[in-house]
Amino acid sequence: MLANTDPNLQEAVLTVYHLTQEEKVRQQCEAREDYYRRTVGREKLLRQTTLERDQAIARERQAAAREKQAIAREKQAIAERDRLLQILREHNIDVNE
Repeated sequence: MLANTDPNLQEAVLTVYHLTQEEKVRQQCEAREDYYRRTVGREKLLRQTTLERDQAIARERQAAAREKQAIAREKQAIAERDRLLQILREHNIDVNE
């Protein structure tokens, strides 16, 4: 009521009102920027984690393939050894196993 009668006080009230509104807008802008910053950060972390997971899966698949190849080579070596032992036996060659 006092602000309605005193023009200087009315101007001060309007200034405080505008500053308060500007502060609210500033806070809203900061909140929006913070939201976007956090969202971008989460998305970046998700992409990085997904990439690392995919790389780990690829490494595990490669290791499994190498192990499978090693097992196949071992089976071939055993079969070849057995074949050669059989040939030796057929020719009456004594082999101490």
